[in-house]
Amino acid sequence: MVHSIKMAKARKLYNGFKGYSTLAAVEKQIPEELIPQLTARQLALVMDAINAAYQRGRASTGAEMVDTDCVWINGINRMIEWEEVGAVYERVTEQDGGCKVTKNVKVKDGEPLGGRSRVEDDFAGLIEDDEDFLN
Repeated sequence: MVHSIKMAKARKLYNGFKGYSTLAAVEKQIPEELIPQLTARQLALVMDAINAAYQRGRASTGAEMVDTDCVWINGINRMIEWEEVGAVYERVTEQDGGCKVTKNVKVKDGEPLGGRSRVEDDFAGLIEDDEDFLN
């Protein structure tokens, strides 16, 4: 990137969460043609606005995916976990930063969708390959 020094300064001025994935996602939303026109401080303000919009949108859903098998529901202030059919889980308690954390850990995979080995097999025969859905 031609503007790497300016973006490095903007990152330092940015007030949002600075995890690698979050920063990359925020920066990806900045149009390339805007970068040479703004100062590092102005870019940081744009990054803050992008992050704030994302956070407001996320908060408005009332739920947040915590893991691939768990979601936090704001309305009931509770985490809901679900288990894969046929999988085997063990309850594990660990120390994490001075706190006890209890979670389900999958030790054996369950059945695939519909009981078949491949997703394609679950939907085989439902759609003809030569069908033209647009006409």
